[in-house]
Amino acid sequence: MEEASKEEVRSPSRRNFFKHLAQPQEIKLPETFHPRPPWSCDNKTFLSLCDRCNLCIDACPQKVLRKSEETDPVLKKLPVLILECGSCDFCGKCVEVCPTDALSKENGRQAQAVAVVSGNCSPGYGYPCQMCVEACEVDAITPPSSSDGKSDRKKARVDTERCTGCGECVLSCYNYAISMEKRA
Repeated sequence: MEEASKEEVRSPSRRNFFKHLAQPQEIKLPETFHPRPPWSCDNKTFLSLCDRCNLCIDACPQKVLRKSEETDPVLKKLPVLILECGSCDFCGKCVEVCPTDALSKENGRQAQAVAVVSGNCSPGYGYPCQMCVEACEVDAITPPSSSDGKSDRKKARVDTERCTGCGECVLSCYNYAISMEKRA
């Protein structure tokens, strides 16, 4: 009888020892360089739900969704938003066809990209231009101002809170000074 009770006493501590060794390790999920499609869920949820069916890519009337060409096997061929040659009007067709809810108006975020103005902005070179300001439907871009004398004001500024990430400003910029980057 004593023999059995000793075994019971040792067993839980041994079990706890192995539980301690088998603690789950946090896995770092890769982040894509490109913006995700509109209404994408957070990275962890998106990576677990998206099955690379490409229905969202096929449904996009603007043809701004494409397969990722990243080398990481987790990210390869996932849908990404490329706004270099087109803009997104947030029609929602990608969400409608998503069978896994990786794109969801309830759980995702519409704005996945944000405009960034580089140093190539025409007013910085002395040429007047407000094409991006006129193209922005939500007034997220402020025209350059030379009156304050600051060198950083020789290019347009983007209000990242107002920017919807549609890409219209990129299409309007003949100097290629605006690019769309993944929203933080």
